[in-house]
Amino acid sequence: MDKAENKTKFIIDKEFFCLPENRFLSKLKTRNFLFENQQIELKTPCLFVCFNISKFDKFLISQTIVSKFVFLNDETRISLFNGSLSKTKYSKLLNSIQELFENGYSVVLINGQFPSIFGNNQKFTESTVQFLFDTNLDIRFLTFPGEYFADPVWSSNIRRCKTFSVQQLTVSHRMMLGYSQKELFDAINDVVPSTATIYSYKYLTAIRSNSRATNLETILYCCPKCKSFFTLYSEFSCIKCKNCSAAIELAPDGSILFSKDIKNFDQVESFLYDCLTTKGFDTNPLISYEKIIVKNSVNDKPKSCPQSKVEIFADKFVFVNPENKKETTYLFDDVENINLTFDNTLVISLPKNKNLIIQGVNKENLYIMKDLLKINKN
Repeated sequence: MDKAENKTKFIIDKEFFCLPENRFLSKLKTRNFLFENQQIELKTPCLFVCFNISKFDKFLISQTIVSKFVFLNDETRISLFNGSLSKTKYSKLLNSIQELFENGYSVVLINGQFPSIFGNNQKFTESTVQFLFDTNLDIRFLTFPGEYFADPVWSSNIRRCKTFSVQQLTVSHRMMLGYSQKELFDAINDVVPSTATIYSYKYLTAIRSNSRATNLETILYCCPKCKSFFTLYSEFSCIKCKNCSAAIELAPDGSILFSKDIKNFDQVESFLYDCLTTKGFDTNPLISYEKIIVKNSVNDKPKSCPQSKVEIFADKFVFVNPENKKETTYLFDDVENINLTFDNTLVISLPKNKNLIIQGVNKENLYIMKDLLKINKN
């Protein structure tokens, strides 16, 4: 068994957990967030729940919680999210958490297999809700207003933005006793904290950058004014349309200016999907990209990976080998899921637990494939 020993001689099982980030390194990593460190110290351990927002989640959390704690490692939290952890490992995990609790350690769960695209805190899956209950621990929600606007998943760099920690309500374990599975699922998801947009109304948001909209065209595929597709480009804090010359601006407070259809990021997702459902499709590709990186893992370096031409249709997408012109076609009906992660990387889940991972390095809009999958599945 792979185990790590901390200074108090208590053994932490690395099969399920990882230690906090170094506090000095965390301070360096989070300084561009203009992070106001409001530290949390507990007398009684608990289960902290945070949300997958930026690459710096663990650094922000490690700066905030000063009591003893560990993270659920990525493999474990994703297995819990998907409900794929075996019964034997699940039982072992709960026993390990009980030992941590008895030794004064809290546990941090970062919810969401993939980062939030629009700043909304992702709901819990049924398997995660059951885990939250089975730990027998009180649940504390910990969020970081400003984090999304400082480092959104679609951005290529951190923008200085005042960020601080907010410890939301605590859900007591004893309050959940006697709930049916549906009641438990509804009760936990009903108290998921607000979106980044709602936080921007409650707390003063000030993005200190003149490039607030850079790379936004990697998710915004439809012009908010003329409804043309793939005509947008970013310039400093604006998104402009090559077709109608309209421009919208991402304001320092996180709102969207000069658009009657979208005022904030809470509205972008539904706006894009609604535009896509009313678009007339034909047999031609919606868009073709000449040089898309094809990866075996999201952590592979682009320079070490092959490239392919990708043609995206309404009902399928086609890879064309640039050397021999061989085509490989995937129907959206045969795809199980599509998710966007950091660095404009798309994870396409295929049957038999296979993943197809592609990355755009020239501001390609791959996000539309996620919406096309939704249309084909509905």
